[in-house]
Amino acid sequence: MARKVNNEVELNDMDFDFDDLLAEVFGNKVTKVKLNPTLAGKKITIYSPSNNVGKTKQASMLCDYTIFIPFEEGLNAITRGSALKTASWADFKGHVAKLLNNPKMSKLLRSDKTVGIVLDGMETMAMYCKQYICDVNNKSKISDIPHGGGWSQYEAEMFSQVNKLSKTGFTLIFIGHGKPSKDDGDYMDFACDWRTGKPIRDISDFVFYVESNGVDENGNVIPSSAYLAEHLPDENNVGFFARSRFNQVQLFFEEWDAKVVKQAIYDGIVKQADMLTGLTYTITALNEAIKDSHTHTNKTALEKIVSNGLGSNFLADNGKYISILSVGVSEPAYTSQIWIDTTNVSKPVLKIHNGTNWIAVSGSGSETVDTALDALFAKVYYVKPTCSLSTDKKGGTFEMGTVISAPITFTWTTNKNITSQTLTGCTLADANVRTATYNTNVTSNKTFTLSVSDGENSASSSISYSFLNNVFWGSASTGIYNSAFINALSNKKLASAVKGTYSFNIASGEYGFWAVPSNMTISSVWIGGFEVTVDDLGIVSYTNAQGYTRDYRIYKTGKSGLGTISAEIK
Repeated sequence: MARKVNNEVELNDMDFDFDDLLAEVFGNKVTKVKLNPTLAGKKITIYSPSNNVGKTKQASMLCDYTIFIPFEEGLNAITRGSALKTASWADFKGHVAKLLNNPKMSKLLRSDKTVGIVLDGMETMAMYCKQYICDVNNKSKISDIPHGGGWSQYEAEMFSQVNKLSKTGFTLIFIGHGKPSKDDGDYMDFACDWRTGKPIRDISDFVFYVESNGVDENGNVIPSSAYLAEHLPDENNVGFFARSRFNQVQLFFEEWDAKVVKQAIYDGIVKQADMLTGLTYTITALNEAIKDSHTHTNKTALEKIVSNGLGSNFLADNGKYISILSVGVSEPAYTSQIWIDTTNVSKPVLKIHNGTNWIAVSGSGSETVDTALDALFAKVYYVKPTCSLSTDKKGGTFEMGTVISAPITFTWTTNKNITSQTLTGCTLADANVRTATYNTNVTSNKTFTLSVSDGENSASSSISYSFLNNVFWGSASTGIYNSAFINALSNKKLASAVKGTYSFNIASGEYGFWAVPSNMTISSVWIGGFEVTVDDLGIVSYTNAQGYTRDYRIYKTGKSGLGTISAEIK
């Protein structure tokens, strides 16, 4: 019971209900906080630097009912949802007012159905708002409004309307484009200005970065992928912003699909809610694993995991995320997780997967801990193998008859230890060697390919030698057609086909000539936009500077003295 001491109320333990106390003080202003695993009331931003990645299509399928506020075109291919005609900011404000003040809509939002409002085109949305501010102030540009007042009005107006919608049970879905950041060209950010992008980012529970995967070899579009975790730029990829407020939700979707995303969000939020009960046990077990007697090289990183707390996503130094904690009696779905096995609830056991089995870490010897942590951090910090092959006999394209003389020595580098490797035409003793010798002359097309593997992924690097004949062309008088005549032509190039453009300066009394391997033919050429025939002078035997002999066919223009011309063989 409570008693008064010196005009103050002293409370004995458990003599009141806290929820009742809040209700007494604040009345109907109190809302009980709980994790809702559905998309109801969530704020979602979807953006991509690419078009045609399925942003709008998948957004239309995230909720039971979908209302589009289309600030830009792009609904022609959408087969689900309703659209509110929006040609100005005034239209948008009218839509907001009607959506918020309709009793039937309010009743629907209190049901188990989700209603999504898709604001399609963050960039155009911002432009509409700017134009509205200009019209209100009778100015042509927002910067013309004195003392920066236009920008402050713009920010306030944008915040006002977005905030009104965000306070309801609607699922807000913002769609926009991405562009390189002004501060870092290797980092992708919202394409709209920061006065619009920042408040939208701040209220978003999920920010999806959608990445195009291009097309396959048959020209079919490969489904896009989506990310919910920020990635920093590296040597292979640009960085981008993405995030989830719910740390147990899946962070990467190989295929950007609304059905998969909805289920993953539901599962993640349910899991997060369930895990909250295991906090004390989790921290105890983790602390046991990293006690001072433990000397693993990744001790600091594991301590960072502990400091992040239960259910957090561990951000490794390489920018990769890993879901680190799972609490319960069942094995985690992913071997990259740290598992708190609560089969014995009074003495939970920290377990880590060593690549084969789940092994106990807490209370075990340091060797077992090291083995398990090595396996875990190998996953966290994993990088795919790469290799680079080089040689003392530079590859490229050579004239037929050229001899690439043996021995040909190859050397290579890899970015990490590998488990297996092969090199065309060479025998490698083991996976540790980084040099090899090929002991046969190369006189015909040949590619040497180094292939390496770390047991999970492979990489390759190649050096090729290819051999071609020359195509000759130039101006000359008619004469005896032989090897000497061909060599006297002023131009030549190694080529597999005769098609292309050829420049001539054909003096009076001279003709334009081509000498091509006999497997190539010229039926006509285009000069000055007109098709003209050429004379076929027959086949001669030609021996090149390498001593290689083959038949060549000689062609000449029908007319002499053409001057400076460009002739195209199609």
